[in-house]
Amino acid sequence: MFYKASYDYYEDPNHGPESRAAYGAMRMEFSNSDQWAFEFSRLFGKLNARLVPATGVTVPVGAYEFTQSRDLDTLSPARPVSGTLQLTYGGCYGYPLRAIRWRGIRATLPDGAGDLAQLLRHPIR
Repeated sequence: MFYKASYDYYEDPNHGPESRAAYGAMRMEFSNSDQWAFEFSRLFGKLNARLVPATGVTVPVGAYEFTQSRDLDTLSPARPVSGTLQLTYGGCYGYPLRAIRWRGIRATLPDGAGDLAQLLRHPIR
């Protein structure tokens, strides 16, 4: 099991908060090489000029907080179908952030290896 935490704080020339960031993570690997991780971040930052990230979208000057949490579940490469499922939840500039992402790998089977049902009953070692 692995834990990590950090906190950064930066001041502007007037000794006010310019930005701050808190981050925490926990990861573990299981005996079958599957992995699980959880990450959390909370950020604060000032926007001194308006931001136009896309046509018709404007973020006004001001102070903003961002919160994000992620759950990552990884199936090991020893499995016929492996990869990472990532669930993200949070917000950015007052807008919600929700995402599901799958980054997968599919094993290539040699000729005569049998069908998928047989492979799932007796995984390749």
